[in-house]
Amino acid sequence: MRSIIVGDRAKHEILKICLLIAIILSVTIIIINIPGLLWRQTIALLFLSIETILLIFFWKYKIAIAFSTISALLFSGVIDVAHIIEFASFDVILFLISMMIIIGYLEEEGFFEHLMDVAITSFGRSARRLLVTIMLFSALLAPVAGAMVAALIATAMILHLAAQYKVNPKPFVLAVVFASNIGSSATTIGNPVGILIALRAGLTLPEFIRWAMPSAIISLAILIVICLKMFSSSIAELDKSMKEISIETRRELERSKLIRCSIVLVIVIVTIMFHHQLEELLHLERNTLILGIPIGIAGTILAINLEKGRGILEYRVDWSTLIFFALLFAAVGTLKYVGITKLIANTIAEFSGGHEINTFFTLSSVSAVLSAFMDNILAVATFIPVVHHLEDAGFNTYPLWWALLISSTYFGNMTIVAGIANMVAVGMLERRGLGHITFTEWMKYGIPVSVITLLVGILVVYVQIPLMP
Repeated sequence: MRSIIVGDRAKHEILKICLLIAIILSVTIIIINIPGLLWRQTIALLFLSIETILLIFFWKYKIAIAFSTISALLFSGVIDVAHIIEFASFDVILFLISMMIIIGYLEEEGFFEHLMDVAITSFGRSARRLLVTIMLFSALLAPVAGAMVAALIATAMILHLAAQYKVNPKPFVLAVVFASNIGSSATTIGNPVGILIALRAGLTLPEFIRWAMPSAIISLAILIVICLKMFSSSIAELDKSMKEISIETRRELERSKLIRCSIVLVIVIVTIMFHHQLEELLHLERNTLILGIPIGIAGTILAINLEKGRGILEYRVDWSTLIFFALLFAAVGTLKYVGITKLIANTIAEFSGGHEINTFFTLSSVSAVLSAFMDNILAVATFIPVVHHLEDAGFNTYPLWWALLISSTYFGNMTIVAGIANMVAVGMLERRGLGHITFTEWMKYGIPVSVITLLVGILVVYVQIPLMP
């Protein structure tokens, strides 16, 4: 029997390798034969395509794949060290390190266990109600603190819930991350994509609330229904466990710890919400406080208790995920460096023929796909020049900004690499040793969620076009 199982596994691996080789060869032939590409553009596009394919097949080797891609880009002369460092986005990495230290501290103090106790006490011992509550919490926190912060906090709550009730946390992690990504589209600060669009299009927070929030609310409601259906067996398992474990077995959080943890969390969230206003008041450079405050709090946490701080730094900060972020950002940034993103933008503009409706749906579709497999920030940056070009030609481009926002954020749920919140959540899950989500496993749930919510979100925007300025 054992030899049969081993034989089946070997056959499966051989078929997997053959399929991988066939896909890589096909993609290589297609890319090489794309007319008008310069040599560096061809190599960059080829290496990034191969990296994406390898990540789909071998996600657990993501660090090795990311290192190898950067090495290949450097050896081929496509990009230099200076631009690798520039595109690695170390400001984002430093922010993540600080937030992981803060979240790690709150976990060590038992703060998230306390939040789960409060949620269970308030909403009853029903797994369905509890999941909906945490999804709503994640979706509501994302617009004010950012999808990344919402995913960090909500995932920490889910991991404590799963550990306490001995259930598989993966379905619930997916659900709260999906919710945070959709919720993040409702305001200018919920997602880096929203910030970029707001700055380039001159859009305000009231405009986001008027035109983006309706899509977010309706899509979130549909997402909750989808998740309750997709993860019904996991919810039933959690529900059974919650009814079996007595509420008296859970410990109370000391009042001093509760106050201390609450102050830390409130300072972080308020800083993220109002950092622009505080920076203007103090005459500081843009985004100084959104990075400076978390760094300061993290430093204080590490200094108060050196032994505990060392443990948080070593075991609560997901260093492997952070390294992967930096390498992925650098690799994807190469497309912009060699001019591929500009070529994509021009091609889309020509394909749509300049017609407003065609452009609306073409922009939505292509930016969504690129956001899923490339990076939603880079995908948005690719299409911003297209929108400006159409505006110069006399078209009403106001609806296009909302189409770009909705498509890039909603399709951020399709793959692990589509959004920072996704990778942070998966990294936390793996770091705690509570499970492993593969690239294809994420897509199994990410595809229906992304497609359905995008169709709804875009339709909501489309029917409002006659009301737009």
